[in-house]
Amino acid sequence: MTIGGAGRALVFRLQHGDDLVKEVEGRLQAARVSAALISGIGSLSHATLAWFNASSMKYEQEEIKGSLEVASLSGNYMTPEEGSNPLHLHAVIGTKEKTWAGHLLEGRVNLNFEVVAIEIAGISISRYKDERSGINLIRE
Repeated sequence: MTIGGAGRALVFRLQHGDDLVKEVEGRLQAARVSAALISGIGSLSHATLAWFNASSMKYEQEEIKGSLEVASLSGNYMTPEEGSNPLHLHAVIGTKEKTWAGHLLEGRVNLNFEVVAIEIAGISISRYKDERSGINLIRE
């Protein structure tokens, strides 16, 4: 277990057409954040969600298009080691007819998206790619 405390709060709004994942990652890197908790709400015009299949040890993906409401975006950001992804985001996304939930691989902002990132201060932690599963894990 690694113990840290709440650091800076970064609050920002993404606009129509923004790449949600790239923008969140870019803004955290620009602010020199090494670890953070992430929360957000807003709308997307398309998203790609994934679910890890433990039997096949692979992600199954689905691309979703339309007027999508993101009821919840949650995740974390950790300094990446070589070959890993610093962001781990999950989302609950819906339309009037259907709701999806899973690992958010990509999303295109439709009109507006609000993000709050709380920096985790006083820790040294990173994310690495596990060779057995191929997924990104936290290294304490």
